[in-house]
Amino acid sequence: MITAMMTVGAILGNNLNFPSLTRQGSLPTPRALWLAQAHVKITPMQFTIATMLCAFFTFIVVTAFSHTPLIALVISIAAACVPYMFISKKRSTISRELINAWPDALRDVSATIAAGHSLSFALHTLAQVGPPSISPHMARFSILERSMGFAAALEIVREEMNDATTDRIIEVLIVAQERGGRVVREIIDNLIEATTEDIALAETIATESIEMKINSRAVVILPWCVLFMLTLGDGVFRDFYQSSNGAVIIAIGALMSIAGIAILSRLTRTDLEVRVFSSTQGIS
Repeated sequence: MITAMMTVGAILGNNLNFPSLTRQGSLPTPRALWLAQAHVKITPMQFTIATMLCAFFTFIVVTAFSHTPLIALVISIAAACVPYMFISKKRSTISRELINAWPDALRDVSATIAAGHSLSFALHTLAQVGPPSISPHMARFSILERSMGFAAALEIVREEMNDATTDRIIEVLIVAQERGGRVVREIIDNLIEATTEDIALAETIATESIEMKINSRAVVILPWCVLFMLTLGDGVFRDFYQSSNGAVIIAIGALMSIAGIAILSRLTRTDLEVRVFSSTQGIS
């Protein structure tokens, strides 16, 4: 993945810099937003090129060793999914870190309000002393609030953070700011309790499903690894899979693998909470 991206950068003659999400007059495309949320500094075009390069180099290497282009084609198609899976995993990790950081951040906000400061000041303080996954977003909020106001600035930050839990928290913060007075701290304390319970439930679900996900991936990948090993040397296996009958078996196997992936993905999928307040839908 990294090698492919570096190759792309060399071909294009520049560094792989991601364009700012705050360009005036335009919103980021879903793909651009998806990449930015994973903190991957490449453009959608560069991501497409990197994906194609992964498939191309995999096809060349597997063909060179197995001398069976059809097997190489199937494996290269699978390799083309690696950049997407890598970035999706990184994006999920960042999102999980963000969610897990919210209880501590909200406790800081509650403590600041208890000291007699406003909610706006408490969020500004998070930019300096808040959790690392939240402080950059709060720093951006501090800049935006000066020109756009409290609610509008939080809505922009909410969109970039891209998480259903964060959506709820931001909306509650906006309501708390509108209500004002002593009720603000009570709202924040209730929000801390609810968020902590949601995180504990999500961690339990993820822990219980991880073994099933690992097993499902192994069931699909291992047969193709064995097939590749069988065709590494001269012999009846390579001769068979280079023939028309072998091509039919490979095609049937590929279709069965696709069907298996679809079924296993459905069985092991954890349904994510829908982002009700999202105006730009990212890519899962």
